Amino acid sequence: MMKREILCQACIEKMRKLFPSDNPYPGEHIKRVIGKARQDFECDNCGQPVATGDECMCFSIYKDGGYLEWEYVFIDYERPLKGKYRFIGDNSWVLEI
Repeated sequence: MMKREILCQACIEKMRKLFPSDNPYPGEHIKRVIGKARQDFECDNCGQPVATGDECMCFSIYKDGGYLEWEYVFIDYERPLKGKYRFIGDNSWVLEI
């Protein structure tokens, strides 16, 4: 099980206060990735517009073993593996080596 949200700059601090730990409960995890929006969209928390290039956060809550990387589809940020990613459909990307 996994919940994903894209948050505007104003909601980033609210979410940090609401979830100060990356492990709020046993078996539950939180991942936060801050970057620049790759396209225009609305904040999943407050509905405010997020423009291409605005700083925003991809916020995930998931159970043990339930995390699937998704942030690179919506924001530009430093990835653990540097390289060129290619879109292969169904919201999936692959690293070209």
